Amino acid sequence: MSIKTFSFILLFILNLNAQERIVSLSPSITEILFALQKGDKLVGTSSYSNYPPEAKKLPIVGAYTQPHLEKILALSPTLVIGQTFNQSSLEKLKHFKIKTLQVNLKTLTNIKNSISLIAQEVNSTKTNNS
Repeated sequence: MSIKTFSFILLFILNLNAQERIVSLSPSITEILFALQKGDKLVGTSSYSNYPPEAKKLPIVGAYTQPHLEKILALSPTLVIGQTFNQSSLEKLKHFKIKTLQVNLKTLTNIKNSISLIAQEVNSTKTNNS
């Protein structure tokens, strides 16, 4: 077996066991992910993500209204979660085959539905990767 073939097989096996890598594009989404006990899956977040304190240790991908696509791509996310005002950025990320999720956090009903949607997405992804 050549080294090239071995490398491809190794990369394939590593990808099968790859952990979810989430980027949050707003502080509220960051807080929701930590509340859902998925903070360990976060690899990047927007500026002003100050809560919980662990969020301050994450790499910043830019302002939540204007994230830097290059910084997001450098983190190799498997999922990027943003709000309705991030629609343009989320659409651009789809061109790079990155899974995105857009939520609406404007009303209490929207927030409740968005929390459920985020929980469903991160839990279903975990099940699919296991």
